[in-house]
Amino acid sequence: SANYATSNLNAKYTFDTLKNSDYDAYVIFDADNIVDENFLKHMNDTLNEGYLVAQAFRDSKNPSDNYLTGSYTMFYYLQNVFYNESRMVLKRSAAINGTGFCVKKSVIDQYGFQVKTLTEDSEFTGICSLNNVKIAFVKDAITYDEHPTNFKVSWRQRSRWTSGSYACLKRYHKSLFKNFWKNGNFCSFDSL
Repeated sequence: SANYATSNLNAKYTFDTLKNSDYDAYVIFDADNIVDENFLKHMNDTLNEGYLVAQAFRDSKNPSDNYLTGSYTMFYYLQNVFYNESRMVLKRSAAINGTGFCVKKSVIDQYGFQVKTLTEDSEFTGICSLNNVKIAFVKDAITYDEHPTNFKVSWRQRSRWTSGSYACLKRYHKSLFKNFWKNGNFCSFDSL
């Protein structure tokens, strides 16, 4: 919780500090991420196509360290292909997945980044769907993330994510369902 509170304050401070700048967009990474040299080019191309938010292909820095990192790597490959890429093929909205995403400044200016749960990626995905902001998946923009090698660390991380997901569900399930039911917004149903 302390790390989340600090992270949330840092994001708020950063966006508040940059709000009067003439930047077009922001990219969000974890401190230990490595990004492909063409990451910004691919994200810029996607924003120029009209998307306001875009999620990169999340790859692994350490896929073969042990069974945990291999499992994380497989999970994110499956999520990239079967969740995000499949939604792009169907002309649906992808989902923000932790790190390696890009947001147009106009989205932050209009809706803010007022996330309240431990899973700000899922929460921001829900906020986007409630506001009809379609999220692109950019498979050629690659970010490399380091996965935990220790089971205890992994368990704490997954427990935190599960807790955050339940908090997101509790906070947004009614508005997401209402947006789907009244407005036919399938992205809200999918996010729910």
